Amino acid sequence: MIAGHKFGFPSSRPISTIRECGTECHALLLTLTVKMAALVGAIWTIFWKSPSSTMPRIFFFRAIILLLAFLVSFTFWLFYWVRAEQDLSMLGAVAFAGGLADALLAIHYLGVLLIEIRHLSPQFQISVLRSPDGVERKYVIGELSIQRTAVWVLQRYYSEFPAYNPHMDRLPPIRKRNIQGEDTTRTSSFKFYDFDGLSSTFSPVGRLSSRGTSHNERFYEEHEFERRVRKRKARLLAAAEESFTHIKRIQDEKGPVVGMESMETAAAVFPSLARPLQKYLRVTRQQPWHSGESVLEHLATCLRLGLSSRAFLEKFISAPSVLQTSREETCSWSLVSDLSVSGTIQKNSEFLLRGGEVSLLITVSEMPHFNMSEEIVDPKNNKFSLRLSSETSV
Repeated sequence: MIAGHKFGFPSSRPISTIRECGTECHALLLTLTVKMAALVGAIWTIFWKSPSSTMPRIFFFRAIILLLAFLVSFTFWLFYWVRAEQDLSMLGAVAFAGGLADALLAIHYLGVLLIEIRHLSPQFQISVLRSPDGVERKYVIGELSIQRTAVWVLQRYYSEFPAYNPHMDRLPPIRKRNIQGEDTTRTSSFKFYDFDGLSSTFSPVGRLSSRGTSHNERFYEEHEFERRVRKRKARLLAAAEESFTHIKRIQDEKGPVVGMESMETAAAVFPSLARPLQKYLRVTRQQPWHSGESVLEHLATCLRLGLSSRAFLEKFISAPSVLQTSREETCSWSLVSDLSVSGTIQKNSEFLLRGGEVSLLITVSEMPHFNMSEEIVDPKNNKFSLRLSSETSV
């Protein structure tokens, strides 16, 4: 507006007839400069940041804010165009520009309230259930749309949920051996006879036997698996402590030593850790997540920074998060909901997130209203009397 007025646009009168800006006009120009700088910084902070997700529907509040900003700008420019055809001074142009900046700042403040602050107040509890392993987490969130809730859940899922390992769903069967040393695991069979006198052999164990022994077999399989994990873990801890203690002892020795880089030291120590670590990763089904190069680099980093053996093994002993095992930069998920995904979540609403072989069921529960009342305690009721007896026990 100010630049157009300076060059005589949209007025058709010559530029020489435009009145110059006075002291009051200069003060308004300085104020307008500060407002525009604040407005540009605020817009860059809220609206120009790269989105972390792509939603199936438009963001309703963001669209409303952009529409209001467009309507306000169009209205100010329309009135300015009409007034500029008349006798409009430089002070009037600066006033129009300042009013537009004030209106845009007010709209931006409204956008901050609706987009960034409105959902901070906790109103709902959501339950996130993962299929097929049944891991569940509960969170408290504010008032969000279904699609924004789905994005919020996925951010928590990748950072807080343990990674899903499909190989852990099927535990290895317990191998039993008889006196002669033959493997008798699931080798029993039944022989059936029909009316014609023909016989047929059915293997493996029939349904009648499996119904009675399936839960017992699963119990012993899980117990045996836990025992094997504890055994492999103890051997791995002992081997790692021995290797790190050996390195520490060599560093503390005085005398001529051959200097080695951290990668060379890791390559020299790794063979003593390779076998117990490989057995532990095999029994816990973590081999696809840790390659030999990544383990060697992690060992070199721990040696270079002077970390302990426990710190080195924490990466393999603790369950990794989904983000640590994910190798994709863009993760695709599909949102399944009976309600409109741009609408706000409600009480008892449910929707599903599907990503490959994993599904997340989100169930929404509303937080109750807490009715607090004040109870005044009379100070006179808090007095106690103590009676002393002169008699003593013998």
